[in-house]
Amino acid sequence: MRIEERRIDVDQLQPGMYVCRLDRPWDGTPFPLQGFLIHSDDDVRELARWSSVVFIDVELCEPVLRQRLLTLGPHERIVTRTMTRIERKRDEYAFQQRFDREVRVADKAFTTFTKQASVLLDALRSRDTLDQRSVDAAVTPVVAAVTRNQDAYFWLMALKRHSDYAYRHATNCCALAIAFGRALSYPESGLLSLARGGLLMDIGMASVPTNVVDRPGMLHASQAMEMRSHVEEGCRRFDASGFNDPEARDMLACHHEFFDGSGYPRRLAGTAIPLSGRIATIVDAFDAMSSDRPYRAAMTRDAALRELYRGRDRQFQSEMVEEFVRCLGVYPVGTLVELSSGEIGIVVAQNNAHRLRPRLMLLTMPDKTLRETFVPLNLLGNETDVNGERLAIVRSVTGSSYGLDPTELFL
Repeated sequence: MRIEERRIDVDQLQPGMYVCRLDRPWDGTPFPLQGFLIHSDDDVRELARWSSVVFIDVELCEPVLRQRLLTLGPHERIVTRTMTRIERKRDEYAFQQRFDREVRVADKAFTTFTKQASVLLDALRSRDTLDQRSVDAAVTPVVAAVTRNQDAYFWLMALKRHSDYAYRHATNCCALAIAFGRALSYPESGLLSLARGGLLMDIGMASVPTNVVDRPGMLHASQAMEMRSHVEEGCRRFDASGFNDPEARDMLACHHEFFDGSGYPRRLAGTAIPLSGRIATIVDAFDAMSSDRPYRAAMTRDAALRELYRGRDRQFQSEMVEEFVRCLGVYPVGTLVELSSGEIGIVVAQNNAHRLRPRLMLLTMPDKTLRETFVPLNLLGNETDVNGERLAIVRSVTGSSYGLDPTELFL
């Protein structure tokens, strides 16, 4: 889907946007007829003297803004501040350099969150509502940890697995939604909404019988209806709890709506699905595919990303999938990979300049025997194999293939 122009209120303009049309003729204005790039807030103020609404050419906007704009529906207002290129570069540099220190910081946030989330989700089995202050107390430290360094937080997610899928899915979706929102330049208040929605997306499942939730294979028609009822039940519980967060509620209401209109419960299509709902659909599907279930083994994380990619413009908006892949990297943190040397490593952090060459911890020798000491490796370097070829990832692997369990190795 290619979007060439976008109607926008002048007060929503930002530096880096390219104005191609006004809500009045160009004649009599001081602006060039061919259009112009907004360079500063002064340009916005000057434009506001002449127009209240303008049209921007998305393809001519600066790249960082372009990706954000492509995810918006034609009537959605821009409610986030997009980072400039300089700010984005500085942030990525900090991301890469602070991993080791941030793991310790993220560990405290992770431990606190998992305990509080467990209490909250267990409470749903005995009562109908949740307290928003308790939810916010649980997710706020996660927003801070993920925005500081998502690689450090996702590293802990990959290692500290919980046996209960519903619990693990809720906490994973919370963190994934924050990271995705961060990649789309959501402000902190917006990230908090995404965190609430990610944690609470499936609260309606508390009313679905366990034999239906965990049933292997195809559901009968009546069971499928019971399963689908969790969306409306979740929204009912959300409303009954007194939450005042439309963006989070949209995640509960729309996380099973598909871009082509084939989802449920309302069969919404395209950008009629709110942006946070499109985020929720991708996050929900990715974590479900990459998690173990009673009736099937988990996909590797990169395989789950490939499945999302295959579903572009059917289940998921194409531009949103591409942004999600950029957010997590081609080989997400926690993925076991085999190198051209034969060695097995685990991805510990992304290199934002080159997503195919992340930072690893080498676990085995070329013959697949476990190393006595694990060795850090940055694939952006020039390390070579025995044949003098630059090291590269050949494929992802499962831990069972070589008897490797990262949780046992690192915790």
